Amino acid sequence: MPIHKKDRSFQNIVRDTNIDEVPLDYIERLILVLESGDRVIFEGEDMRDIEEPNIVMFVMSAVDELGQDYGSPVRDIEIVIDYTRLEKEIRALTKGLLDKDSNDQSNTSV
Repeated sequence: MPIHKKDRSFQNIVRDTNIDEVPLDYIERLILVLESGDRVIFEGEDMRDIEEPNIVMFVMSAVDELGQDYGSPVRDIEIVIDYTRLEKEIRALTKGLLDKDSNDQSNTSV
């Protein structure tokens, strides 16, 4: 029986996950692609200035405004995730859980 090695890099694990919501803190860049081919990019300060906690609501309002400002409707939305930050925080949380679990088990053994 052949053994199939899977690429389990963090980005591939996240890609295979069904994510319903992405907190704004983990979005590195938001790109709105207009039908004209222009791209409107939100990153850095632009991302920190977004006050709407729901990224979907922000995108919907931005789509309406940009369609009027640029005279071209939005054709596509690209969201670039800050995998480095996400992985760092997931590792810290996982380590905390595993350390807590091993400490709880060692405290209960006689």
